[in-house]
Amino acid sequence: MVCLKRIDINMYLPKHLYQGNSTCTCDDCKNLKRFVDIYSKKARMIYEQDLFNFFITKAPFIQGDNIVMGNARNFDFTRNDEKEIIKEAVRFLNCNSTSYSDKNDIISVLNKILAYLYDEFNRIIDNPLKYLIGMFTCLEFNVFTTITLILWFKDEKEMDSSEIKDVFVKGLIDSLEINRFTIKSNNVYHELENILSHDKKCFELCIELLAVKLENKELDELINDFNDTFNYGRLLEISRAIHTIHCLKTEYMEGTLNNTSLTFNPDGSISNYSGIDFESFSTNYLKDMKSSKSFQIANNHLNSINSTSKHYIGFDSNELNNLIEKIDETYGGGDEYLVGSITEWKKVLCELSEQTEDEVEKLFNFLVQDRDKSKLYKEESVRKNRALRKCLITINDTIICPVGLLRYALIGITNDLRSGDIANKHIISELQDVYNTINNSFVDHVSLLISTKYKSAKMITNVEIKDIVVGNEIIEIPGEIDLLMLLKNRLFVIECKNLNLKITSKAIANEYGRFKKRNSKAYQIKLDKKVAVIDKNKEKVAKFIDENSQQKIIETIGLFTTSTFTIASLEEDLLYPVITWTNLLDWFESNGYN
Repeated sequence: MVCLKRIDINMYLPKHLYQGNSTCTCDDCKNLKRFVDIYSKKARMIYEQDLFNFFITKAPFIQGDNIVMGNARNFDFTRNDEKEIIKEAVRFLNCNSTSYSDKNDIISVLNKILAYLYDEFNRIIDNPLKYLIGMFTCLEFNVFTTITLILWFKDEKEMDSSEIKDVFVKGLIDSLEINRFTIKSNNVYHELENILSHDKKCFELCIELLAVKLENKELDELINDFNDTFNYGRLLEISRAIHTIHCLKTEYMEGTLNNTSLTFNPDGSISNYSGIDFESFSTNYLKDMKSSKSFQIANNHLNSINSTSKHYIGFDSNELNNLIEKIDETYGGGDEYLVGSITEWKKVLCELSEQTEDEVEKLFNFLVQDRDKSKLYKEESVRKNRALRKCLITINDTIICPVGLLRYALIGITNDLRSGDIANKHIISELQDVYNTINNSFVDHVSLLISTKYKSAKMITNVEIKDIVVGNEIIEIPGEIDLLMLLKNRLFVIECKNLNLKITSKAIANEYGRFKKRNSKAYQIKLDKKVAVIDKNKEKVAKFIDENSQQKIIETIGLFTTSTFTIASLEEDLLYPVITWTNLLDWFESNGYN
């Protein structure tokens, strides 16, 4: 951690940015280090206890050589979840024992609940920096725990937990490992991952809110404001409740709910809520990930992405990866903080990356939250200031950030560049053709997957509106067909959707709605029109696909296949099914099409 009073910027080294460095000797630096240590440890302890309380009520927990068994009758395993504070808000607003069926009324009452929750948030934040430290610490711990659990889940053999330095996470892995192949272990794992996924969004939103509260604050005053008040457990409840109500509001706004009314019970709890099942989303995504198939991006497309990234971010993907490696080498993989002025941060990034000041300036600006208040309280498909991308928050001239969070942000930016999810409209616009080509290549991968399994299948990809010509007749279709296939006396009209994983409630709801709705612009209706034309001319289309075909077509089948899991694949009441491509061959077999 830099000591601004003692170190000449010309003599400044990367190690001086490290909170654990012993060069900090002045009172301000000692106070800052003490401040970070106190509130990071307190927050971590509260969050760790919350996750433990969840786990111990589901399965035994391994602590070293001991097995801890939970008995709710003898111990209090209450968690800092959102249920009680939502009921509290509903009762405060006198909305308990009420029911709403008009969409505007529903949105209105949910906005009132959110207002109550935001007021509670503001009420407990006496010093935004100590809560920011708490949220930073827990977000970093959350991501580390998630990654470790996923590695365990994907590995079919026993994980060597002795290499895990974090005692609590080691306990989680040991506890899951003893029942690895049981239903209980799998269920507990999926529930835990769902909590962690939910909490990431809560922490990121809280960090945005706290960043705004830190605007124009003096660091010296903040770090010398020690008191015993640290309502971090209450903040966990509030942040989880805010995220839950935003999710609920999004579902009503997007019209993706099975029920269109909202009812509150006498105690303030929500009655008969049957919205998007985000727990199933998490569970099924993880199952899909375990058996995931990947396809490579062509080198020429990677070169285009890297060139554009270099122009706007200052670094291409290879240079970002090199910077991540240098951060690991310099600071290790611990949970320490990097603290220093804006000037020192830029100098460190220059030295670690060996890039120019101009290039580092672009990357630095990409990592800094811009405190955009206009969309702070709105439901967004992509939150551009999310801390797992924008991890640097300025407090006047100083920046405090965990080592791990900086690393995760750089990894995330690298992944976003490849997927087309990067939060920069100029990059998206310039690379739109490249991303479209990458998306189209998914069709070829689906075709290869099917043809490798079913040798007799005849396929044509990317069939345009007037491509189907049989003799002198043109059979015009109402839009391009990604994959037209003849297999076992059946015609298949397959739409291939190369989707990026949606991580916010609004994005998930939007995607779900596009597959479920049946209006003129919905995926289902567009595919239905194509299937109708193909089915009407099925014998001719079969000849178009295979001119030697003598097959009598039994039926025409439409379906969607997606590159990543979408919650729409769990929906049974769809005109045409949505199948993740990792499950496509199983779907053919289970329906007797093999």
